[in-house]
Amino acid sequence: MENKKEETLAEKYEEINRKIEEIINEQIEIKKLIKQDKVALMKRINKIQEYNEIDDMRQQLLDRKIDGLLNLIKDMNDNLYI
Repeated sequence: MENKKEETLAEKYEEINRKIEEIINEQIEIKKLIKQDKVALMKRINKIQEYNEIDDMRQQLLDRKIDGLLNLIKDMNDNLYI
């Protein structure tokens, strides 16, 4: 009877160890996936930041051109009514 209990306990102990090992392996895989996703997200964020910087430069250039046109129109308007 004692021998059967020891076998049962040993079997349960082995089963628990297998399950713990599975959980550990799953956690390792999840960490790898999270790291890969983080790298991909960081690349996307960098591209978005670059795009935003380029967009800001375009906007500044456009603003300067519009200011120039407005000044030209103002000068033309002033010259018409002199």
